[in-house]
Amino acid sequence: MSFHLWAQENEFQNIAYQDGTVCFTLVNEGVVRMEWQPTGRFVDNSSLLAVDREYDQVDFQLTESSDWIEISTSKMELKYKKRSEYFSSDNLIISPKGLEPYFRWRPGDTNTGNLKGTFRTLDGYDGEIFVGNGHDHGDHFPMSIEDGLLSTDSWTLIDDSEGLLLGMGNVTVKNYVRTGILWLTDMTIRKLFRVLSFLPVKFFTSAFGYWWSRYWNYLDDELRNLVTGCF
Repeated sequence: MSFHLWAQENEFQNIAYQDGTVCFTLVNEGVVRMEWQPTGRFVDNSSLLAVDREYDQVDFQLTESSDWIEISTSKMELKYKKRSEYFSSDNLIISPKGLEPYFRWRPGDTNTGNLKGTFRTLDGYDGEIFVGNGHDHGDHFPMSIEDGLLSTDSWTLIDDSEGLLLGMGNVTVKNYVRTGILWLTDMTIRKLFRVLSFLPVKFFTSAFGYWWSRYWNYLDDELRNLVTGCF
């Protein structure tokens, strides 16, 4: 099975503010892409996290003073102190509009309500606890699942700084621009997928109940028998 991702050009760049070190791009009214790069060499490629860079046009208002900029949409307000070093709690604040619970997000805040993401393998686990797979030394510990896309804290931040970048061919390179994507999590998982990816959101029932893996070659008949009755 092969799966192909291709980069899409951004018809509306939605760059709300850019200077010599930072760039704020509005993915939609409640999602902002934040980049910091000391030489101002920002990245326009799609990434493995955010495949689709072709966004709908976003209405926003930019207010600029000698020291601060404010970006306002129908769903959030962003305030940034100009000529700062990398994003910190002293130079960046994002607040929602009409969202409960209300919050003022700053870099470094802990997302305590994250609903978590995926895990590579279930080998050796009994529920959430590692109990061994024949090679352990009796150590039992809980599964360390990375953060996912949704949170009961009403916000989620994903660090895409070292994610893989997608080119127009088969080559992927690492992204070394410090990049964070923050969204207000009042949107559903289906809407979030539509924002970040051009892929349709369709979950097959069989995808939730079948897990099979081994480390030698499969026979074609074995694969046929495995999926018989799944769909």
